[in-house]
Amino acid sequence: MCRKCGDHNFDCIASLSASDDKKLYNDHLLTDISAGSIADFEGLKSIIGTSQGTLPPSNQLVINFQGFGEAEYEKAQQAAKKKQRELTEEDKERLQKLKQLQELREVRRSILRALSVRMPLLLFGVETLLPESEITLKEFVDRVDEASWQEYMPKGVTKEVFRKFIKYYDEDVFIGAGVNIRRKVLACDQMMPLERCETIAAIFAMFKNPDKETVLTPWKTVNAHMSDIFGGYDFREKDNFGVPVRRANDCLTHRAGDCVAVGNTVPGSVNAVKILEINSKTGLYPLWMAYNLYAPVSEKIITTDKQMEMRRHSKLWKDILAVNIFAVCKTPMAASITRRTLAGFTGAKTNVTQIDIVAHRLAQSEFAQHFNLPKDMQFDIIIGNPPYQQDTQGHGAQAKPIYQYFVRHAKKLNPRYISLIIPARWFVGGKGLDDFRREMLNDERIRILHDYPNSKDCFPMSKSKAESVTSFGIETTPENVQFSLTSTTECVKVCEHFVPPILMCLSVFLNRQAL
Repeated sequence: MCRKCGDHNFDCIASLSASDDKKLYNDHLLTDISAGSIADFEGLKSIIGTSQGTLPPSNQLVINFQGFGEAEYEKAQQAAKKKQRELTEEDKERLQKLKQLQELREVRRSILRALSVRMPLLLFGVETLLPESEITLKEFVDRVDEASWQEYMPKGVTKEVFRKFIKYYDEDVFIGAGVNIRRKVLACDQMMPLERCETIAAIFAMFKNPDKETVLTPWKTVNAHMSDIFGGYDFREKDNFGVPVRRANDCLTHRAGDCVAVGNTVPGSVNAVKILEINSKTGLYPLWMAYNLYAPVSEKIITTDKQMEMRRHSKLWKDILAVNIFAVCKTPMAASITRRTLAGFTGAKTNVTQIDIVAHRLAQSEFAQHFNLPKDMQFDIIIGNPPYQQDTQGHGAQAKPIYQYFVRHAKKLNPRYISLIIPARWFVGGKGLDDFRREMLNDERIRILHDYPNSKDCFPMSKSKAESVTSFGIETTPENVQFSLTSTTECVKVCEHFVPPILMCLSVFLNRQAL
């Protein structure tokens, strides 16, 4: 079957801006003014709103377009080709109605866009063994589990509601977009790890955040966060050979270096470092860590046989995924997306599991069992950007924070290092954060504190208001290291409470209006 979606349409549908997603919709049905169509869009608009224009009242639509059928529509299109002086009064009336229909189409596109913007990421992760599988919209809805649907789709848009709007999409374009997204992932499976990381990151750069409360941590932010805290390879800057610059961290270089030392990354080694992302949404954090474990070891792979070289690099990458890298996801879809980021369609073993940490605060032994690991196993490093607030109708100041549970759970697992990004609203307590604030102030393990007055320096694509955010790392075997602080006056007032004999790296994004 011929599909009407090439690479250009993939880019359009992945980014889904108002000007480039028009091919995704069925234009003819978007101008349907039947009672059923009017009721469908009025109902959807009441749930998710629209980013452009307003829907005319249903009674006005019926009156305005009474008798405006296919024949009149064709006459209107013919009138549009005439010169102004050639138009009759009937032509002008038809053109006015045609303009109103075009405006109606644009408003309806705007309403559907709130659904469409969620699709590319789900098409990236949807379970399928074959990248070329032609997944229809109906199959797409069926393959996304209920928990993931609720997580990624707008609140109130159930599968039943969404199915009413399948007919307003161009099925061929949707199928083609899904195939092209998966083809791009499949191509990564034939790349060396450096190129794979860059290409996967480029694919994610096309995806938009599902909504202002759900932010996909950008690859640049992952690099800034990890390299500032742990050092390592920073993809934001390349050397003359196109290789990411390797950064050192005065406070952490020797300790983090011990964790990712070459000897410790050998698969099967008793000392193999184990790194966990505690709430993976995209897999970009473990992707960065996997590359930083891979790169030093890969330098020892020297052979003139190109095929042998590729096999050895591929085996090393797969061994690291199987032994060193772990990820916990809230939903099955997040787990599927993370696995695809790390391993694509190779079938490589990954340690990715689904646990709702807020709902199930597991003990260390129970946590290890989810990965089929010994009960006394400990993670060396825990990283990530966990969710900030609970899924409620409240936003901003009214929302209930939940990030403290992830911090506590990470501490309970007792790794050598922790580095998470969380809001800094706990600075002032309240909203159930008073105990957490005391815990943080008395932890005495803060070593590095980064303060960004504008959080958009970290999350440039986020539509939410700038908010306080924190990232930190804990070392349970401290040595004599110095405390490093880059901060504003507001941050210093809180930081002066810390007396840090143990390593905890804390990055804070301040919103003065929030404090």
